[in-house]
Amino acid sequence: MFKLKPQSESCEIRINKNNNMQDIMKRANELIKITNTFKEDIDISIGSYTIDGKSIMGLFSLNLSNPMVITIHSDDKESIKLFLDNMEEFNNGLN
Repeated sequence: MFKLKPQSESCEIRINKNNNMQDIMKRANELIKITNTFKEDIDISIGSYTIDGKSIMGLFSLNLSNPMVITIHSDDKESIKLFLDNMEEFNNGLN
């Protein structure tokens, strides 16, 4: 018997709009706190690099000055909607 892969939903986010290291660290920690509130698997990708979206060490291994794609893997439509709402709010924090 095989198991179907869960659905996934992605969006583009940015950690920073400038290169202030203190702001980058604050926003990275904020992002990881958000992703860890979800039980679903979450990935963060920049180009060909993909890391566990709940890992602060993994996040700091990426070039955080580039936009990134964050993906939640879930069949639960409510979790996906909440995730996308959280990511929109996170992105709006740059304004």
